[in-house]
Amino acid sequence: LERVEGNVEQAAVDTGEAALQVAKASKASKRFSTFKGGAGGAALGAAVGGIFLGPVGLPVGATVGGALGGGTAKAIKTRDKRAINQAEADIQSRLALRQQAAPAAS
Repeated sequence: LERVEGNVEQAAVDTGEAALQVAKASKASKRFSTFKGGAGGAALGAAVGGIFLGPVGLPVGATVGGALGGGTAKAIKTRDKRAINQAEADIQSRLALRQQAAPAAS
């Protein structure tokens, strides 16, 4: 029974550490999201502006679309990073509690 408890404890620690690695990778994947959102918005804005306003609409649509796309992407990135940071803090506190409880159980 003690061996099973030890295995369960180790599995919980390993899972927590893996979750921290996933959070770190998730942060890294957000690195260029503002640029991608802005570029996508600019392309879409240029297309829409060109269709409705002709040659004058291309730069206007690209500017407006880029600003909207980049701003939206930045807001989403900020919200996601905040959630990831909260999840990381929760995981780290749970791991710390497990490590404090482990010597007491031995």
